[in-house]
Amino acid sequence: IKSDGTLWTWGDGNASKLGHGNTTSYHIPTKVGTDTNWVDVGCGEYHTIAIKSDGTLWAWGDGSDGKLGQGNDSTDKNVPTQVGTDTNWRCVSASYSYNQIAIKTDGTLWVWGSSSDGGLGRPQGSDAVVPEQLGTDTNWKSVSAGYSYGHAVNTAGQLWGWGRNNLGEVGTGNTSSPVIGLTRINH
Repeated sequence: IKSDGTLWTWGDGNASKLGHGNTTSYHIPTKVGTDTNWVDVGCGEYHTIAIKSDGTLWAWGDGSDGKLGQGNDSTDKNVPTQVGTDTNWRCVSASYSYNQIAIKTDGTLWVWGSSSDGGLGRPQGSDAVVPEQLGTDTNWKSVSAGYSYGHAVNTAGQLWGWGRNNLGEVGTGNTSSPVIGLTRINH
């Protein structure tokens, strides 16, 4: 995102993840559409999630596994497509795999996509095809989505994690996997 609010992408265009309306690869930064109000963006392997200054959430690319948050519509989106109608999204992180994490302006934490290996903080098989709240806290500050796991930091500076942990990804000090539910990382 440039200081003028324009969004630019480049690289492999597979699954239309660059948002240019096609699957062409771009070897230099290329502007996505004409909007000038982008404020945050997260990139996955074959999809992209972004937020505009009006608080709306947008997604494009590979629509499988609910990672675009479009409900039961799993078709690929080749241009930015709005996710729901909420206008209070603040920050977002897209994983390499299938789980997405975002925070709303009210400090709530939201996840969607595949629950593979606990990537949504809940048991495998409980996927979310639209954003769903994780926990009830209202003090979340930042998020980071990993390969079927996630981390979040609250306003008290506490680090929390969940999901795939077979290599210690969550940071619990062990390799018990998956970690279901928000788990505080004590370090």
